[in-house]
Amino acid sequence: MYCWGSGRIGHGSALSDIKIPKPLYFNTSNNEEVNIFSEEEETEVKGEKDIEFIDFCAGRAHSLAIDNKNRCWVFGENSSAELGNNSLVYSKIPILNKQLENEKIVSVSCWNQSYAITDQGKVWEWGKSTDILVPRLLNFKHSIKAIDCSLNNSIAVSHNGIAFIGFNDNNSSTNEPRPVEYFIENKIEIQSVACGINHYLYLTNRGEVYSNGKGISTGHYDEIYNNSNNNKNNGDSSAIDIKEKEEKEEKEEEEEEEINIIIPKKLEQLRNIIEISSGYYNSLALDGYQNQVYGWGENLNGQLGIEGIEYSTEPILIELPLVEIKHISSGAYHSAFLTNNGELIVMGGGLVVSDDFRMSVALGNGDGGFQTIQFKVDTTKDETIISENIKFNKPTSQLINVEIKDKNENNKEQNKNDDGKEDEDEDIDKENQETNDKGILTEEEMLEFQYHFNELSHYDNARNQFSPQFIESLKNKVVVDKVSCGKFHTLATVSKTQLIPPIESLQQYCIKYISENIINNMETDTSFPDINTLPINTVLKIDSHLTLNRKHTDRSQRLMSYLKSTFKQNIYNNNNNSNNSSSISNTINSPKSTEYQWDQYLEHYSKEFEANAIVTLKNTEILTKTKGFEISVETVCAIINGFMEFKYVEQYSTQVIDNKNENQINNNITNDNEENENENESSFSNYKIKIPGYQDFVIISLTNDKIAAINKKYTILIDKTNLLLVISIFKRSLLLTNPYILKEFENIVLDLKINGY
Repeated sequence: MYCWGSGRIGHGSALSDIKIPKPLYFNTSNNEEVNIFSEEEETEVKGEKDIEFIDFCAGRAHSLAIDNKNRCWVFGENSSAELGNNSLVYSKIPILNKQLENEKIVSVSCWNQSYAITDQGKVWEWGKSTDILVPRLLNFKHSIKAIDCSLNNSIAVSHNGIAFIGFNDNNSSTNEPRPVEYFIENKIEIQSVACGINHYLYLTNRGEVYSNGKGISTGHYDEIYNNSNNNKNNGDSSAIDIKEKEEKEEKEEEEEEEINIIIPKKLEQLRNIIEISSGYYNSLALDGYQNQVYGWGENLNGQLGIEGIEYSTEPILIELPLVEIKHISSGAYHSAFLTNNGELIVMGGGLVVSDDFRMSVALGNGDGGFQTIQFKVDTTKDETIISENIKFNKPTSQLINVEIKDKNENNKEQNKNDDGKEDEDEDIDKENQETNDKGILTEEEMLEFQYHFNELSHYDNARNQFSPQFIESLKNKVVVDKVSCGKFHTLATVSKTQLIPPIESLQQYCIKYISENIINNMETDTSFPDINTLPINTVLKIDSHLTLNRKHTDRSQRLMSYLKSTFKQNIYNNNNNSNNSSSISNTINSPKSTEYQWDQYLEHYSKEFEANAIVTLKNTEILTKTKGFEISVETVCAIINGFMEFKYVEQYSTQVIDNKNENQINNNITNDNEENENENESSFSNYKIKIPGYQDFVIISLTNDKIAAINKKYTILIDKTNLLLVISIFKRSLLLTNPYILKEFENIVLDLKINGY
């Protein structure tokens, strides 16, 4: 058995941080003395690692496993008696649960509680609280086949197809298992079950899926919410004043959170399902006909493996056209799929917010784990950037030549130089006005902006987590036969069957070849006008190859998104049979087009942008701009000169500076800048950009093809392609409210490059 992740996961340490799959050793002698330790010391792990297991489960912070002798192994957290060994001391290595040594255990399930099922269908329960230190029998009146559990929630199914809930209900005084009457009344036989924190899933013997409970993870959210609104709208439709409307909206928001499906409803989109699994707030279903997975619910941490969406209110296909899936597992915030070839695919666990900290799950490819952890801090004592009581690391993006002024210090200096003609208050107002007019940031404003870009940096560091990926250390080495996802760790067993590497087909070779060429073209920044000629099924396979093998770059990922969205847009246009719409779309998206209809192209920009402009570098002509955007050719020329100035400064910055020659080089730069002072317009001086109608923008990031600058309210992004200059302005607040705003801008630039610009 392999185990990886963070916490007490059985590798002999009080807090392990294992970033790639590592075999677990099992203490077959069951000598409990090896588990007596101090917090600081690490136990030397001895024992067997090749034990065969018939079932296992990764829980919230502990794990259970059943070997081929039907013995129950336990390890991990034990503060609430999760291990069931008549103790509250956690175990940092796997040990046998002696309380069950006289039982023949065939199946286990755990989260913050634990369950074990015997060969006779009896259910033993322990954990949840310090009141249940050892296993106790639950009062099921039917032979139980399987149990699934989540945080303070559980569900079971019997061998004769009856689903049971209520035996892990903290609000219930009896905690007695009760059958789900709907399926009994309608003579529907349940094959397997799953649950999250607030929802249940039921898989019938006909491959259909039912669900009930609260939230979007049921898959019925839109249907129920829309019906609820329709019923309300059937009443008085007369006009209401603004205050009444606001009160109505607030009431609807409260009711929206309380939507609860009591009677299980069938998910009509799903057929031929052979397996179901649930995370805290997401659900998965495996289609046995397509060998593909459907997902719905939350995707804030990438648990659905679909980048670009935060949630899905209904089942959607998780596109993995290169592989066939045979087994699925969903933990609290991450998920795992197993292919027919025994390859393990993982996703999710990005930027998981827990009670006291935030971190990314170690999926098994070397990322995540404790290196990403951020603890809550005392905001009155710590200088680190704070948001919602969560501590964030210092920004990794380099901010250049941003002048930070403390207003109080500025006021003191101004007062010292006061010639007596103006009083102190007038000096303060004048200085503050000058600070605002010049676009110089205060320390508070700078910290705020650093937080925005710091969050983007954390997101970029975690973005690998949001896409499905092979576990490289296991691929083509072992055949994985089962996997289980916990909260911050993962368990997997491998088959003893000898691995036979699959023969690469001609199609796979071609996909691999095209993918490598796309990546190479991206690195050299060359255009690729023939990419639009690829059929959509080939595009999906290229995207899947790059994603699963972690070959995607930021640009290639946007390229694939662009191609897929273009295909969907063309389908939409064809279905509408709109001549005008089709002609515009074809002109814009055609790689053979030499003349864009620039005004129409501008309409395809994100609505979030305040102002946009596209300028040709050939003759510095403004091809198109947003109405009311007062940008002049002179300003554009100054920006172009700014790119040239960056190359000049970069040439000096890359030289190895000797202490003796440092002053001489600095003098050379100063003299050269003075010579070019007349050539560079004032609109791009001292790392500031002047745009009519806006407060001065202070440049915070400058490369040879991109400029990012800010003022108090807005951010301006400028990107230089081979032939064009693309300029966009948006409100600074959107960096928080719309984390994809920068990617939307990049898609605009990518679109132009694809078409040869």
